[in-house]
Amino acid sequence: MRYTDGRVLPGCEAAQVLLLLGVPDVLVDAIMSWEPGSSARMRARYMHVNNSLLLKVAKQVGDILWGPEGDSGEGAADPERDGN
Repeated sequence: MRYTDGRVLPGCEAAQVLLLLGVPDVLVDAIMSWEPGSSARMRARYMHVNNSLLLKVAKQVGDILWGPEGDSGEGAADPERDGN
């Protein structure tokens, strides 16, 4: 998606960009002016989880559990790294 300055994104694309940026749901609802009662339906309709998002979250979980890739330490379970 490439847009020039001043061009407004359609609702579905704007919601997808907010999802890719990791914007919390409550902020997405406010930015998109979605009503509290219907916001979950609107997010399901316009915000589609794609493979790159799944890989990003999987890497974040892996880094928390086993430490960053290439880290020679014991990961998050190392007491010296945790300060305990």
